[in-house]
Amino acid sequence: MNLYVYFWTTLLERITEEGAWRRAEDANSMWEAMADCIRRSVKEIMGSSRRGGNKMEGAWWWNEEVKEKVMEKKEAYAKVMNSDSDEEREIKSIRYKAAKKVAKRAVAVAKSLAFDRLYHRLEAKEGEKEVFRLARARARRARDLGVVRCIKDEDVKVLYEDAEIKERWQRFFAKLLNGEELGVAYSRGGEGSDRLIDPRVCGHITKNEIKEALKKMANGKIEGPNQIPVEVWKYLGKAGLEWLSELFNVIFRTAKMPREWRASIVIPLYKNRGDIQDCDNFRGIKLLSHTMKLWERVIVRRL
Repeated sequence: MNLYVYFWTTLLERITEEGAWRRAEDANSMWEAMADCIRRSVKEIMGSSRRGGNKMEGAWWWNEEVKEKVMEKKEAYAKVMNSDSDEEREIKSIRYKAAKKVAKRAVAVAKSLAFDRLYHRLEAKEGEKEVFRLARARARRARDLGVVRCIKDEDVKVLYEDAEIKERWQRFFAKLLNGEELGVAYSRGGEGSDRLIDPRVCGHITKNEIKEALKKMANGKIEGPNQIPVEVWKYLGKAGLEWLSELFNVIFRTAKMPREWRASIVIPLYKNRGDIQDCDNFRGIKLLSHTMKLWERVIVRRL
């Protein structure tokens, strides 16, 4: 069994044993129980990674052989973390260290071959263009928000303290997201209030409705603050649909969503033009709960 299948099978078993979806007191309690169960189980199965994650995957020298060796290393590590005894852990640790050594060697070989190909291209007639392309790519990375250590306030005063910079971003996005135009849009939206759904008329939300909405949601998206991506519900299958239908119907009846869904993360993205210390040269992207987005899709299908 590879790491991918092992992870989802084990996660489903643990969630089923704990039975978090049977706790149907209210939407907030249901969500907190299930979300805590998922996050805790994932950490126990896979462990926790170093801050920043693995930046190798997708690098310009990355290839299929490296991908395979790194996956074997991860599978060996997962087996170490799930050992039942000290003796078993010691045996699996030896295998993990061997797999880690092989993966490290594969990375070194891949990098060496990639650099050899690069040097060969630079010596050719088109090498000058390659140099400029690499220089431009490096310049773009240097302008990333992660290297911006200060920002300007409304009076063009440069802020250096983290607390002041955070407050400046909060003021900027509060004004941007709650401007007059947004207020007008919401007031106009009130005209359609007669389209609100009455659960007594429309009936319960079914598993098939949720299943169809899930199909419309793409994989690989960055999850919101609750760290539960939509893939969790797709791969939990019938068990996930059962719990989601219970949760969504509780929300539907009470008109109250989980408190955690109200949280979001706003990330400023540089527009690649103008002063990088000026907030006006940034746009924001809002990361929301994937489960809340799924709920919205189900409701929109009923409108």
